[in-house]
Amino acid sequence: MQQGDKQLSQLASQFKAKRHEISERVGQLADKNRDLEKQLERLQQKLASSQAKDLMANVQNIKGKKVLITTLSGLDGKALRSIADDMKSKLSDGIVVLASTYTADGEEKIAMIASVGKDLTAHAKAGDIIKLLAEKLGGKGGGKPDFAQGGASDVAKLAGEMDNLTG
Repeated sequence: MQQGDKQLSQLASQFKAKRHEISERVGQLADKNRDLEKQLERLQQKLASSQAKDLMANVQNIKGKKVLITTLSGLDGKALRSIADDMKSKLSDGIVVLASTYTADGEEKIAMIASVGKDLTAHAKAGDIIKLLAEKLGGKGGGKPDFAQGGASDVAKLAGEMDNLTG
């Protein structure tokens, strides 16, 4: 019982509130946290959309096909998917392979996505691209012939493996 009283007193002190107000303060903080997370997500989507416009300058012509292979930073899988969706609409007849390094739970990780135009899935499959890339980077991934995603952890190898995709 004393332990519980001591913890309540510490919480009251941290929240600068009376003991009976702690529950309400925790609720307010949880609401504020949810609002901030939604705001962050909206800002990341705006950033992703802006980056998608800039990426069109990096499109290459490889064997007569429009190809975009690039590495970004600071974007998790959800934000990377938003960029991939934008790129898919701009480059519907091409191949897009995006990877991004980001930090989650104190660890640096890799998110990756591939999108292949429906007309090109006979030549290249997004699922195969991501599966191969993820395996080489110590991760997992896969998907459908026209869209796939994955994650990995070997950030040091990322640049080299992305370069190998164009070769």
